[in-house]
Amino acid sequence: MLEHDYTQLPVVDGSVKVVGLVTQAAILQAIIGFRVSVNDLIVRHAMEDPKTADPDDELSELFNGLRDHYAVLVVEGAGQLVGIVTGYDAAEYFRKRSQDLLLVEDIETTIRDCVRAGFMGRDGRLDEQALVAAISAAGDISNDLRKKFRAALKTYLMASGVQGIDESAAMEAFQSKFGAAGPKGFESLTFKQYVDVLFYPSCWTRARQDFGDIDERHFRNLLDGVREVRNALAHFREIAPSDRAKVRKCAMWFKQAERARHRLEKSGPTITEPLRVTELQSPLSPVAEVPRSSDSKYASLAEALQTLPDTAATQTYTFGQVESVIGDRLPNSAREHRSWWANDSTSHPQSREWLDVGWRVSTVNLLAETVVFERIRDRQRAYIEFFSKSLALLKAEDPTFRPKNDSPLGVSWHVFDAYAEGGRQAAMLVQSFARGERFRVELYIDTGEQSSTKQIFDRLASRRDRIEGALGEPLSWERMEGRRASRIALYRAGYITAPAETVSELLRWGADILLKCRNLFATEFSAAVHT
Repeated sequence: MLEHDYTQLPVVDGSVKVVGLVTQAAILQAIIGFRVSVNDLIVRHAMEDPKTADPDDELSELFNGLRDHYAVLVVEGAGQLVGIVTGYDAAEYFRKRSQDLLLVEDIETTIRDCVRAGFMGRDGRLDEQALVAAISAAGDISNDLRKKFRAALKTYLMASGVQGIDESAAMEAFQSKFGAAGPKGFESLTFKQYVDVLFYPSCWTRARQDFGDIDERHFRNLLDGVREVRNALAHFREIAPSDRAKVRKCAMWFKQAERARHRLEKSGPTITEPLRVTELQSPLSPVAEVPRSSDSKYASLAEALQTLPDTAATQTYTFGQVESVIGDRLPNSAREHRSWWANDSTSHPQSREWLDVGWRVSTVNLLAETVVFERIRDRQRAYIEFFSKSLALLKAEDPTFRPKNDSPLGVSWHVFDAYAEGGRQAAMLVQSFARGERFRVELYIDTGEQSSTKQIFDRLASRRDRIEGALGEPLSWERMEGRRASRIALYRAGYITAPAETVSELLRWGADILLKCRNLFATEFSAAVHT
């Protein structure tokens, strides 16, 4: 076992019928239990009852056996051994499948980037109208369904002896049952729809140059093969070695095209320097968070994006800058697979961080090691709408209320009032959407200098019982050690893209709490400053 690196061996009789299993652990237990040397033992002394499976059993049942056993012996007939599956075998099986899925996701991410590049204007901005038109023409989600509906209807009518179809009536029936589904948003397209949009004439004219002017039919054949493999993997079907080779060939070809494009870009007349990481301590951005044990290391990247000026629509970071912000090296997969940067909040915990604060990855250049983030425009509109409604609600509740700012900026926070110290702004009354799907009303204290900020916070904290008693609510007192600012806040679960009913509840709660806090915080802050 030591010589051949086996951790377990099946024991069989003369007819290859399984009688037991010997493991390294069982041998050690026998030596300890019998208090003898290994030379005093025979195989039977260390033999365990094995877990067995039939070759036709469900794989999930076999994996259940591996939870409590080193190996599962595969037997058939009268118990004859035909194979063995170990924990290593199971891990290797899923490693290969995950590698296949990762390559397919790389290919899909590359196609999406090519589509975006194909609809990029000369000013470097995405031509959204042209992209929507292409999705409508090439990626209409109801096209396939409409064709199948028509074919089924035609077959039924012919079988009933009816010749011809009343197209108008057929389409009316289709719309009544399936609705007038318009084109999906770009992020929600299927693999096939991304491919269809890629081959939309205006997009393909630009994109084909990146792929060596390959014939469109040949390229479609390659991508159709990848799509079939993708569907098989998604449905947990086995794929043949030839299918795996298709995926690897396509992924390698995309990498070669990216290298060629990178060489061309490097030879161009201008190279845009990536923007630097923005200082996180701006007094105009009350987004600093108290680190929580549940925070991932990428939370600091989300904070860096969240604190960018509201005028910043995009932000470019080198991988080195990202590592500087998170205080750790990126995993190897971040440099090897574009899919690591995919905007997938379900299976990519890192992307959940930047999506949560209203940013998405626009493009990734693995060769140049740069990533471009862009604001999610729908999220910007949602923030503007929310804080505009909040302002209107506050004015309706208290006609004397005069907010500091009547114009929401499309960011995750809004300043409703400000307090001064020594003739300069030193604190703000804010509503903000925090990471971790939380909404808060807060007094954000930042005098511009750490020691004076902490001094004011400590004076307020010394009045904690009186302040919370007057408010009728327990507060979160966040001194935020190591940060220039401090915060006193009330939290409620909720997020900007929550169902409309939840967002309405946040509006009402936020207005009620802010009106309670406004005069109280103004009075207490003034007392803390002048103590």
